[in-house]
Amino acid sequence: MPTLVQALRAHLRTIERPDSVAPKPLSTRDLPQEVSIGEELTTWFQLVDGADADLAWGMQPLSLTDSLKHHEMAGEYPDYWPAGFLPILMDGGGSYVVVNCLSGSPTYGAVYDMSEGVGCTRISDSLRAFIIASTQEAAQGLRKYSGEYSTTIEAREYLDKAGPLFGNSHYFARADMSANVVDWMHGARPEFKRQTTPRAVAGPPASPEIVRWAGIVGLPPPERDDRYTFRLSTAPVEQHYFKKSKLSPQTASIAAEIRHETWTVRLTREDRLFMVTWSSSGNVAVNSEQLKYQRMIKWPALPAIEGFPALVKQLEALLSIKFLPEVDASLPGSAPADLLATPGLREWLKPCASKVGSYIGS
Repeated sequence: MPTLVQALRAHLRTIERPDSVAPKPLSTRDLPQEVSIGEELTTWFQLVDGADADLAWGMQPLSLTDSLKHHEMAGEYPDYWPAGFLPILMDGGGSYVVVNCLSGSPTYGAVYDMSEGVGCTRISDSLRAFIIASTQEAAQGLRKYSGEYSTTIEAREYLDKAGPLFGNSHYFARADMSANVVDWMHGARPEFKRQTTPRAVAGPPASPEIVRWAGIVGLPPPERDDRYTFRLSTAPVEQHYFKKSKLSPQTASIAAEIRHETWTVRLTREDRLFMVTWSSSGNVAVNSEQLKYQRMIKWPALPAIEGFPALVKQLEALLSIKFLPEVDASLPGSAPADLLATPGLREWLKPCASKVGSYIGS
């Protein structure tokens, strides 16, 4: 098996990125107590700089310094993103590829997908295996790289064909892509529904609620394993991507995530004072250490996702905050960017936003 350096060079050649692999000095003196960087990850940070072009899965590499800054978001919900899982790649939309740096963990050194709104699920058993498999999927045409981004073949077919390259890990084996698989704790025996039939076989149609919403906004319902995401914040959108240190602790963000059969809306604050989640099941879940947010505030209901723009305005009045009138949208990888210009979508979001765009794709 090739070394990590050899694997990374082969990856750069395959995705037609500049080969700038050259070891750099690396100081690990200021690592958090829970982070134990092994030989592979040390080599990675010595070779890969945050300014490099996007790498595996079309994601932006992080320097060790930037990785530690993003790692500050880990740990509050240990079954979601545990402290000690260090990010190495990010998509700019809240999702990362992370490495398990918990030295006592049974999956120490494994690589995980940390999807926004889903949590961590293992992709491969090591960083080297992840890079090798990412190179193979590109060579086989399962993922194509163009400019700064990458796209896969149809999502269901991609999961079927790429899974064996990554050892049919939990990321690819789970039937429900909206649920994470916790396997990093001693004694953990992950129980999850495995995908036993090819995903590329036609599946059930989108739920009636999602079909209704799609008809209102003029977008096609998302395919299985795809999603639309619409985010607003009280801070300029670019600060969330490139200037997180400038975000105030009071910065609030809200995101609607719409999948094939379900939807969720999540309200968060930068200082993690609270996290409120509305879902298509009809539940409103409040996570906060303060009684005020747990019990005293009467959080509005959201019976249908069509009411998302109205919810934004209700929360502004309830919390005395003001979201900037711009929506940062994420579309499925196969969707054309001009979908954001759909009149019905803009009309739907008009009560809370005068601008709709995709910052990471602009």
